Amino acid sequence: MALAANALTETGIVRDELGINDLSQDSRIDRLINFVSQEMEDDCGRIFGQGVGIVELQKGFGSTILILTRPPLTTITEVKIDDLVLDATSYSIDDPKAGFVRRSDGSIWPWTALRRGDITRDRLPGSEEKAIQVTYTGGWILPKDSLPEAPTRTLPHDIEGAVIDEIVSRFRQKGRDTRVTSEKALSESISWAKPEKGGKSYTPSFQRVINKYMRDRFGR
Repeated sequence: MALAANALTETGIVRDELGINDLSQDSRIDRLINFVSQEMEDDCGRIFGQGVGIVELQKGFGSTILILTRPPLTTITEVKIDDLVLDATSYSIDDPKAGFVRRSDGSIWPWTALRRGDITRDRLPGSEEKAIQVTYTGGWILPKDSLPEAPTRTLPHDIEGAVIDEIVSRFRQKGRDTRVTSEKALSESISWAKPEKGGKSYTPSFQRVINKYMRDRFGR
């Protein structure tokens, strides 16, 4: 099985962590890498891998900051509001890690809510349209996408490490009930792990990384 585009570690790294010296378990390792990587992205509510030329439509709320969904931001190619291209000097990346883009010309991002149909023409909160289009490069370079001759990976090591921990744990627990944390054969005593929110039970490092990088930490 090939690694998915969003795989957060590599087959050989997990193989080494498991102490496996041949390729016999690679298919199973790849499945776990793909599954655990997707779980990390789903629980964090974000995509980690770098994208070039991402086109993202945003609602406007009349604020000075726009929050893009795939930090860290590298470059912004173009910003349009209602198909009008903004001058590149009128905005700037304010906080790459958080995905913040600030109006740098003293103005604000427009409030894109619809207007009432009556004489007041007041705007209707909650009816904001995605009228702001941003084209940009954002996200981290994943280990599998790094160049061998000149390593360029930028994915934080704590993310990859947590994914490896979770994969190793699941690999070694094949055939076991992963909810069981301790057993006593003679007394038939069994202890059960307490699931995380949503009924999931992860390794401590995996849960810590989810809490650290979930998108709500960046105001979304």
